[in-house]
Amino acid sequence: MGRIVLVCRLAARDLRRRPAQAVLVLLVIAAATATLTLGLALHGVTSQPYQRTRAATAGPDVVVSAFLQNGGSPASLMALARAPGVTGHSGPYPLASPVLRAHGHTVAVEAERRDPAPASIDQPKLTQGSWVRPGEVVVERSFADVLGIRASDRVTLNGRPFRVAGIAVTAALPSYRWRVPA
Repeated sequence: MGRIVLVCRLAARDLRRRPAQAVLVLLVIAAATATLTLGLALHGVTSQPYQRTRAATAGPDVVVSAFLQNGGSPASLMALARAPGVTGHSGPYPLASPVLRAHGHTVAVEAERRDPAPASIDQPKLTQGSWVRPGEVVVERSFADVLGIRASDRVTLNGRPFRVAGIAVTAALPSYRWRVPA
């Protein structure tokens, strides 16, 4: 018990003789504790973002593309969907390569035609707006961020106007990481 009393007396004496330094030490300890607590609390939110997106979108394990000009066909895709070990599929979804114009930017894009009904596998998760309807499009979130596109904006694909119904994320394709020239 004598050692504890000695330490307490020394601490009290130090607090009386150096109050500014004691307050600074207390602030440093509080800041370190708050930073550690915040880091531990956010770990569950920021860890494994791809896995959370994959779970939210029923993301596929494999994405297959067949190009008609290279000998691909819808029949070959359907045969692949029935291959041993394949537990489910969605699509096929027709692809096009139109030019998108939005907010003064002109960009060649890859557009995928999707049904208004939800898909059992690879159903993009809306982060803004609603799902596709006739005359409307849904834009991938990171691509929309680069172009400044929001739900209800107007865009054109090969000169044909469309309303942006929503913004969505998908695990089937990597997020857009390029900058669009101004």
